[in-house]
Amino acid sequence: MSVTDKQGLTSRRSRAFPMIGAFVRAYPGRSAAALVAVFVAGLLDGLGMSMLLSMLSFATRTGKHDPSLPEQFALRVAEFLGLHPSAPVLLMLATTLIGCKAALSLLANRQVGYTVANIATDLRLSLIRSVLSARWSHYLQQSVGRLSNAVATEAQRASEAFQCSAEMAAMMLNAMIYLCIALSISWQAGVATALAGAVLLAVLHTLVRTSLQAGRQQTHLLKSLLSVMGGQMAAAKALKAMGREEHVDALLTDQTRSLRRALRRQVISKEAMSALQEPLLAILIGIGFFFSLVVLKLPLAEVLVMLFLLARTVGYLSKSQRAYQQVVVRESAYWSLIDHIAAARDQVEPPGGERTVALIEGIRFEDVGFSHGGQRAIIGHGSFGVPAQQLTVIVGPSGAGKTTLVDLVVGLLQPEAGTISVDGVPLGDLDLR
Repeated sequence: MSVTDKQGLTSRRSRAFPMIGAFVRAYPGRSAAALVAVFVAGLLDGLGMSMLLSMLSFATRTGKHDPSLPEQFALRVAEFLGLHPSAPVLLMLATTLIGCKAALSLLANRQVGYTVANIATDLRLSLIRSVLSARWSHYLQQSVGRLSNAVATEAQRASEAFQCSAEMAAMMLNAMIYLCIALSISWQAGVATALAGAVLLAVLHTLVRTSLQAGRQQTHLLKSLLSVMGGQMAAAKALKAMGREEHVDALLTDQTRSLRRALRRQVISKEAMSALQEPLLAILIGIGFFFSLVVLKLPLAEVLVMLFLLARTVGYLSKSQRAYQQVVVRESAYWSLIDHIAAARDQVEPPGGERTVALIEGIRFEDVGFSHGGQRAIIGHGSFGVPAQQLTVIVGPSGAGKTTLVDLVVGLLQPEAGTISVDGVPLGDLDLR
């Protein structure tokens, strides 16, 4: 499968979810296995915590008590196993379920890790193969530094986006499971928990947008920096001979400082989110405690349970938002790489015909014209022949078109006007390979 859906990096809004969709379509089996494992692990975690909370209720129960849905589940599981529903039994069951959750989480992370490695490898191979299959004219326009950056950096960042996406999905599923448990105990407190989580996400969404902009700027600057660096380093001998090293230093210093500013914005937005989430979460827990104990007048044991569920739900939501922030930081690398691949595929080299010749007569140029990118004509409607089995010498100053002439003969370049024939057969009818 391919992870190279052709969509350019043109939108100013986040395109994280189309990117995630491309990953899932490319690796449906591994993605489904990881998602199922994450869901079951979260469910076991929630049920295990329900057992622990039921144990707390058993320990603090006084008088008549109507068990909540999690407590009823704990009692039924104990009865199904033929065990007396006591605090030690519930503790044992909770420990078993949480241990199973850890094993499933490890399985899910293994699937995600394999997928991350496959994404990076497939993206690199897709880029390399598409560039090698493109026209020679397209290849000439590519910067070695830019291609190196795409293979090394952008492919890695794109694959890490899938890892962050999987983490985001896991946190969201866990949050929904704990929210459902909270609703089963008190729908009012459950709704309040959902609203608290929504407020937390809305307040911190501005930092996500800042990360998106910083990530896109980082991708653009890395491409530019490595492209310039590749070109300048290729001419290092001439620059040193002319004593112009300061020219390279000034150029690279300016771009490196711009990259530093983008990285600074990214780090600040990430750390600001981490710093703001904790006090906001503490405030929401305090409000939840007051609401459950004073307004709903729930028993203290259930209040403690609801506070725990509130903290877990909102905590998972905040973790999912942090993971989403890392996804949008990396999404620009993915779309930039996709643009590279799509541009190369649009310039795929024509296969030519199926005929072959023995080169007995020679090569003939008839009114051939060619220019690089519509600029000054390198060959201006020239007509001449190159006889077979003879030595033909073409002389001229640098830039006169000698190399271009050879590129035209072997089919690396196609003439813009006129025809080239070998033994009377047009070059386009020949098997170019």
